[in-house]
Amino acid sequence: MTKQTKIAADTTTDNIEYVPLAELFLSDLNPRQEVEQDGIELLAQSLVACGLIQNLAGLRDQSGKVAIVAGGRRFRALQIASVERPDLSLVPVRMA
Repeated sequence: MTKQTKIAADTTTDNIEYVPLAELFLSDLNPRQEVEQDGIELLAQSLVACGLIQNLAGLRDQSGKVAIVAGGRRFRALQIASVERPDLSLVPVRMA
């Protein structure tokens, strides 16, 4: 079993930051390290058609980049979809 760490989140406010896609990376804490590429491409098509419905969740590291801990599939799909819809390259992330 993997070592788990508690992440404290501020629940009193919506701590949402809009982060450029280029400043995001997949965290080792994200449970979806391996995914089916076909599913990611379908999700990217959905993002192009409907936009992002559910925010990603992440942690800021020492360099200022944001590690995505929840929303790994959406993160991968956003990388594809933002080519067709550049407005998707500014991503709302719930910060912990």
